[in-house]
Amino acid sequence: MSIPTVYPSNHDETALLEPYTYISSRPGQEMRTELIESFNTWLQVPPEELAIITKVVTMLHTSSLLVDDIEDDSVLRRGEPVAHKIFGVPATINCANYVYFMALAELVKIPNPRMLTIFT
Repeated sequence: MSIPTVYPSNHDETALLEPYTYISSRPGQEMRTELIESFNTWLQVPPEELAIITKVVTMLHTSSLLVDDIEDDSVLRRGEPVAHKIFGVPATINCANYVYFMALAELVKIPNPRMLTIFT
């Protein structure tokens, strides 16, 4: 299954993704990744699919942090100024929402329709 695109394939997302790139460059605890890898001891998800799942979980978590910091009017995240104080609230919200859809586009690369059910 693939999601059709409505933009040219040579589009540049750099400016739109700046808040996400900024927060992603400040490493967290990677607890979700470790948890996924631990569960995979039993689940035995193929490596390609596990990589997609791990990427999607990271994308969703990181973009939710962008929104959470706005909602809480946070000042710092991971010891650094929060993204919305640097890039502005509108740009940060737009970025977080866009990353949610990027995560969906990644997830549909797994040939299992249940992935969409889990996502939504």
